[in-house]
Amino acid sequence: MAQCTLKPDLEFARELTEAGGESLKKCFQCATCSVACPLAPANAPYPRKEMVWASWGLRDKLRADVDLWLCHNCGNCSDLCPRGAKPADMMAAARNVIYKDLTAPSIVGKWMSKASGLPILFAIPAVLWLIVWWIRAGYNNGEWFPRAADGRIEIRQGGLGFTRKGNKDAEEHRRAAEELLQSALHEISGGTWDMIILDEFNYAYSFGLIRQEELEQILSARPEQTHLIFTGRNASEELIDRADLVTEMHLVKHPYQKGIKAQRGIEF
Repeated sequence: MAQCTLKPDLEFARELTEAGGESLKKCFQCATCSVACPLAPANAPYPRKEMVWASWGLRDKLRADVDLWLCHNCGNCSDLCPRGAKPADMMAAARNVIYKDLTAPSIVGKWMSKASGLPILFAIPAVLWLIVWWIRAGYNNGEWFPRAADGRIEIRQGGLGFTRKGNKDAEEHRRAAEELLQSALHEISGGTWDMIILDEFNYAYSFGLIRQEELEQILSARPEQTHLIFTGRNASEELIDRADLVTEMHLVKHPYQKGIKAQRGIEF
């Protein structure tokens, strides 16, 4: 004849009582609760067995019990119990206590098992987000929220177009370039922009529309945090010497070779 020795965990039974299972001792195993439960399967009814394990303080049994988490606290078992043992309260109390065993670190389980711990649980992700925002601010010029691109990208067109076409003389092109240059110089020195692109600047410089002293004025006005980009062919030696990055492009394939003409908004 096989024998089984049970060692009650009295501390666990006390925890259940403090967590809301104070009427546990009234249960005398009539099984009315298991009959009344609308979810309990016929081959493994509950919460009668859970009431037995709780009475004996069998923590491991309840920890491994899947049925403990199927109860949705409808209250039928407690309403129909002839002794007022309130099995539904015991099931809820057991879940609250088991939280502590299944959660790592255990302190989080204690917060989860009672309403007073909810503010702490909500505060944890809030603090983590604040830390992330604080770190982001360090990489975003001290700004707590990243700036949207809307309103932060501007395209300003200037000049008179092709210098070798039309009826504009060189001096008119020079004045138009100087006007655009002054506008660019104002924006560069203001330090408002993270990046400023002077498109086709190298053409204007090589054609003599922009003087060397004006180029030096632009480079000297650039704040340290502003990226300044010059595009176009025939970059001058003065600009190449001062630049941190110089890129030379080589033609591999061009739509013009297929008879496709320059597209408005792309080439001009």
